[in-house]
Amino acid sequence: MAKIMSIYTMYNYFSTSGTPDSVAIGGMENVCLSRADYDYVKASSKPTAMVLRLVDKLFSKETLLNSTLYGMKEYAALDPSRIAAIKGKLQKVLSVTKRL
Repeated sequence: MAKIMSIYTMYNYFSTSGTPDSVAIGGMENVCLSRADYDYVKASSKPTAMVLRLVDKLFSKETLLNSTLYGMKEYAALDPSRIAAIKGKLQKVLSVTKRL
């Protein structure tokens, strides 16, 4: 049992970004969520719901109201590193579901 716990501890160490209460998203070390928010995102039953929850947690409502994905005219672009993190997480989830 001690060996399983040490592997679990190592996984949590490498999947977090500096603090035990934050989780890196989509392999991007600079895009993190709190452990509680990450658990909320993981609880979604479909990939679409997961992406919507990620967007909700990574961007403020004000940012979403005043931005587009790539920026157009008077609207600013959303943060490309956060978008890349969401895409990375989605690709990981879809690759796992294809194997099932």
